[in-house]
Amino acid sequence: MKETAYQPLSTISQTGSTYEGGISKWWYTPIENLNGFPNVNPVNQQLETEPKLVGGASWYGPVNIPTYQVGFEEPDAVTPAGIIYRQKFVGFIPGLNSNSHINIRNLSQKQLCIVAKLRAGGFYIVIGNNEFGAILSSQYSSSVGVAGTPGTKLSFSLDSISKALVIPEFYYDQSIPPAIGPVILDSIGHGNAIGSTIIPFNATGDTIIYWTSTMIKNYGELPTIEVWAWDNEHNNYYKGDIPIDSIGNPPSQFIIRNGGGIGKIVIS
Repeated sequence: MKETAYQPLSTISQTGSTYEGGISKWWYTPIENLNGFPNVNPVNQQLETEPKLVGGASWYGPVNIPTYQVGFEEPDAVTPAGIIYRQKFVGFIPGLNSNSHINIRNLSQKQLCIVAKLRAGGFYIVIGNNEFGAILSSQYSSSVGVAGTPGTKLSFSLDSISKALVIPEFYYDQSIPPAIGPVILDSIGHGNAIGSTIIPFNATGDTIIYWTSTMIKNYGELPTIEVWAWDNEHNNYYKGDIPIDSIGNPPSQFIIRNGGGIGKIVIS
């Protein structure tokens, strides 16, 4: 779908946003799941509604992006046919198991429509439509020692004649959420004002730590959090380079993006 410049030009200015750039999360579905595609509203130059799905289809996600990673880029390029936009969503899955390995392989055979929520503006954008979608490129790395976290880098790319289209809202009641790891409600282990709290994890999915008044009393509003992953091959723990998100200011919870696996979280 080609987007027409319905709106008049205006002076480029600051957005007034006080938040980090990039996107916070995104959802995807194969383009064959789309029931047509909405039109652009000439009044506000946004899609009239979110893309609708055929019966029995679902959105998959969200894929969460760490606070200090952009997760989306859209540089333009001049071609003989005119200007195009090279759109790309990125993500990272720590570790690897058989289900993830097979799922990534199957995703690479699909064209995907992707909806994303921008962290700064809080609005939604969509790339792909019912005719053309983003293609997955993945790269797995086992890393060496403590040089990095073993896992798979994901990149979904699409060349489009239009910038990512804006949608006014996105109801993802039909989405299939990722598995969530243990939810930590309070200080456990031997946590106190002097010692550390050690949280083991071995579930599928991320780990959520609710930052209660007890935890604040023991460790303050912004604690030191380390993630130590278990290396089966070498039979030892190593300090993983695993993203940690804080929610709220001051934080009300921390999300450890361990994506499952086996290891320990140390809070001090």
